[in-house]
Amino acid sequence: MTGDAKQRKADFISLMMSSVDSISCNKENARDYLLEEGLDPDSIRAEGIKRIKKLKLQAQANSTRKEMSSTAAIKQKAMEWVEKLLNDVNFSFPQFVKTENLVLQNRNLEKLTKDDIKSTLTQYYYLKFMEQENKQSNEQ
Repeated sequence: MTGDAKQRKADFISLMMSSVDSISCNKENARDYLLEEGLDPDSIRAEGIKRIKKLKLQAQANSTRKEMSSTAAIKQKAMEWVEKLLNDVNFSFPQFVKTENLVLQNRNLEKLTKDDIKSTLTQYYYLKFMEQENKQSNEQ
């Protein structure tokens, strides 16, 4: 760009900025200007608010989608962990309850079915992994 073109560009920007300043220096001047130009300030405002709300909803939906996929991955990890644990020959659920200080509704551990134990362990590890992920998220 030549020096003359740069000067014309700078002059144009200065002209536009001086015009903008006098038009929009306060709310009433801006409103009057829009009305003079045949525009409805209230509809412009309503449209802007509508767009902002739409963008907020999209952001929330994206956040929820991300959180749900993360949650599904954590649940899958917990289920895999429990399967591995239950397949371990040396695993003892009563010993696990004592070691981890788990508080269970059913105190008679011998009456728990394999599905009950699996469900309890899955919930336990799911919560444990969620807590770890939340700590990692908060540290970042």
